[in-house]
Amino acid sequence: SGRSGLSDVQESASSRFDSTSMFGYVVELTPQRVPFWNGDTYEYALWSFVPRLLVPEKPKQGLGQEFGHRYGFLDDSDDETSVNLLQSVEMYANFGDTGVVVGSLLLGFLYRVVVAFSSRSVSDDGTQLIAAHVFEGLLNIEANLTLVFGGIVYTVLCNVVMLKLLHWGKPKAGTS
Repeated sequence: SGRSGLSDVQESASSRFDSTSMFGYVVELTPQRVPFWNGDTYEYALWSFVPRLLVPEKPKQGLGQEFGHRYGFLDDSDDETSVNLLQSVEMYANFGDTGVVVGSLLLGFLYRVVVAFSSRSVSDDGTQLIAAHVFEGLLNIEANLTLVFGGIVYTVLCNVVMLKLLHWGKPKAGTS
């Protein structure tokens, strides 16, 4: 009995970490049993850039709960657990195969822009440092798109402020 319980735990744990199985499961259910989201998961995108300090009543994003319930990963009574919605799965759940192809191309283009900034000639303005930090965040493909991209604005702003503070009062190169 203890052995079968351990097996159940192992199967449950491995299924949580197996993104390929999750993607396959979503493909299997969508749109036959679960309708496409048709872009609904991206509606929060504009809000993700607005600091809650400025808009305290800003809507909360509960996509991890919504996704978990929609696809049956969570029990109906579970209102605490969050299931990460991987970006590629999110693309498919919204727009099917076309969403994955177009979304991947757009993400690839964005990654290329960030790489172009980070591989510029070395300068003292900190652009490479900021681009590297942004790229690190973009590599979090195991979180939904608006969660990842909402953090980019804050990452850039915080890095720019920090670099300005570090260089505050220092003479610029070439001046005496």
